[in-house]
Amino acid sequence: MVLIISMLAISVLLTGCSSVNTAQAADSIIVAKAAGQEIKKSYYDDMFNIFKVQQEQNYGPEIWEKEVSGKKYIDFAKEELLNSLIDETILLKKAADLGVIASQDKVDEEVEYIRQMFESDKEYKDYLAAQGITEDYVINSIRKRMVISNFINEVTESMDVPENELRAAYDSMKNSFISVKASHILVESKEEATKILE
Repeated sequence: MVLIISMLAISVLLTGCSSVNTAQAADSIIVAKAAGQEIKKSYYDDMFNIFKVQQEQNYGPEIWEKEVSGKKYIDFAKEELLNSLIDETILLKKAADLGVIASQDKVDEEVEYIRQMFESDKEYKDYLAAQGITEDYVINSIRKRMVISNFINEVTESMDVPENELRAAYDSMKNSFISVKASHILVESKEEATKILE
């Protein structure tokens, strides 16, 4: 009996050590580099796990077996998440290079707006737990989104395309635009048809 308990204890210890080693390994693996920044597997895995919880809550666990663009949804989602993290990394780096930030007051305001959607603080925290996220995650996500939005606004505001260039571009491409023309419209009564024609 003592031998069985000892073997069980050793098994638990080895499993625990292997979990730590797996976490350390994931933290040292780089899944992508963008704008001189590394995207670590541990961060990617965390983001995917949050996404996975939300997808399964919305669509059920069978969502992963569906086909999207000729791939299983899980493979499609993993690829899209990585692309999204790369885009986010590039945009945040470019924003930092230009000194674009998000005001702490605006971030706090948005967090408070989200909190107000819930009846109580407990309901809010329960919701976060059910989504597999923390309030720090919410705050960081809001901050990143605001920085990216501010960066895009700053860049687009600084673009000044003259009206004549826009007109020339439109004129050169207007034949490629799709135009839909209705040949007939079904209505319930003649009165309704007359009203539409007026």
